[in-house]
Amino acid sequence: MTEDQTREREEYKRVKRMDQSTEEHEGSLAHGSESLPSYPASLLADTRLNGRGNEPVRVALMRQMQQTYGNRAVQRFLQRKARATAPASNTSSLAPVQRHAEPQAEKQFKESAQPEIDEQAQQAVAQVVAQGQGQKEGQQEDQATSVQTMRAPGSILAAQRAPIGGLAVQPQKKKSSLDKDAQDIVDYAQNTSIAIDERAKNTLQKILDKYYSSDKSNVARIEYDKDDPGLTTSWDPPASNPTPFMKVGDTFVNATTAAYFSRKVLQVGHEMQHVRQFKTKTPGLGPKFRHEREFLAFYWEATTPTMAGTGHDMSHKTRVDLIDAALGNLCCLPAGSYAAEKKALLDLRAQHDGKAGNDPTSPPTTCKG
Repeated sequence: MTEDQTREREEYKRVKRMDQSTEEHEGSLAHGSESLPSYPASLLADTRLNGRGNEPVRVALMRQMQQTYGNRAVQRFLQRKARATAPASNTSSLAPVQRHAEPQAEKQFKESAQPEIDEQAQQAVAQVVAQGQGQKEGQQEDQATSVQTMRAPGSILAAQRAPIGGLAVQPQKKKSSLDKDAQDIVDYAQNTSIAIDERAKNTLQKILDKYYSSDKSNVARIEYDKDDPGLTTSWDPPASNPTPFMKVGDTFVNATTAAYFSRKVLQVGHEMQHVRQFKTKTPGLGPKFRHEREFLAFYWEATTPTMAGTGHDMSHKTRVDLIDAALGNLCCLPAGSYAAEKKALLDLRAQHDGKAGNDPTSPPTTCKG
């Protein structure tokens, strides 16, 4: 046998193996809808494919076959498929790599779907996307993305439970908007194995340590008052050198949750304004200056942005309530006081009043607080 005949024989064997493998794969796709696996809708609707549907998958698989078996083998394969499909249709000579099942099957993989089909689709699309983006942006897609990510459109639980390699994929927990330090404080505040008086005082101290470290030394101590409706700041004499301290109760620590943590951080900031006021004796220490102190503290609380890592912004209604608390105390001061601050509060109020389904309200015009 000549060398050319030997190569021809080896090439023939490779083509036969390729045809057999392809026939087995296509055969598994052609036994009715009950066992018909389909690529996930998220794959076919992937925005990275620019609406090209199945074509990138077919092209990528043809390229993969070309690299593995050679140009001549792929050519023979296509010719063979063209002859096989000619009686049924003259519109296409390329047998589809995958077929769609009924619409419901696009939402959930059939249990008979083969893991290697998922892997093949992942590799094919990753290759096409990487080539396209590499030319346009000089970047490549991460080909190590899990099959779970490619097959699960959104948060469809059925797709998340689809078997992969014999293991059930567990739904992923929603990521918290709190950073680690914030989450640790929330976890501590909600740890009922710790006595509530200790939890309340330590939760407040942890917030001071994390978010108000430059001023925390001005707080002489933290006291527990079970019935305190939130937080209270006071001071010890002498008036010439007042010593501020804070009180905290059950209400504050019980409401220190992930959902309200950003609000609690700003609430502590409100009290820190009082600490500074008492420490500097500005605007003054006695009852005469109470409304002015409260106006300045509520103004700070209402206009300060949510601190990074503490969660989502407070609701529109809560923001309006804080603004109105500041304006109510401002109405107790002489007319014309803090005119610029009043305008800023009214402008901010207009951005939040009546939003998120809340009824529009009017700002206070008489002394409150």
